Amino acid sequence: DWRENQAVDRGLVQGFYRYQPQTEVVAYKGYPLAENYHPHLCPSSAELKAKVHPRDIWVIGRAYANAIRSKTPEAKVSIGPALRYASINDAKAYDCNERNDLLIGLPIGEKECQAILALVYKVTTSISRELPIKIKPHPFTPRDVLLENGAADHADWIWVKGDFRERLAGARLFCTNASSTALESLAAGVPVLLLGNSQSITWNPIPKSIPD
Repeated sequence: DWRENQAVDRGLVQGFYRYQPQTEVVAYKGYPLAENYHPHLCPSSAELKAKVHPRDIWVIGRAYANAIRSKTPEAKVSIGPALRYASINDAKAYDCNERNDLLIGLPIGEKECQAILALVYKVTTSISRELPIKIKPHPFTPRDVLLENGAADHADWIWVKGDFRERLAGARLFCTNASSTALESLAAGVPVLLLGNSQSITWNPIPKSIPD
């Protein structure tokens, strides 16, 4: 079960426990767990007891396993395959001194995108003289949708599409918020700057175990 702890997840798991008790059910959390911001992604003891959440849980890293164990010690947590990031081992370690772009990775949420673009707009004049600013929107929140809803734009910005890893190849610095692309950037050796959200909580997808 690709587990996000939604109502459909709970019903699915309880159905298996009730009508197919011989079937082994595993909660697969194949995404970064923001332990301080999305507590519903970590099961509670009551959920395990009610059998609406599998006791067996697979996560994609030791830091995420420790986050669940600290909240629900009785859960059986294992390190599973990071299927969504299967190609991350193919990422090249880029020499950022030879790269010139400031790459802005927009998250899926429209409000977060608008806040980031407004912030980048304020500093564009001083930055764009030194580093070309490239904006990489999320596929679910394309540029035309953002601009139609009043998001900031600037003549010096270069909006880009395509594979994210290809865009990292030219980046000296990657800026984002609330996006797992921060982890992909670090894996490629590109420094990450998390942009604070003035309208809501700044979601940091980077585990605490990764040093600054």
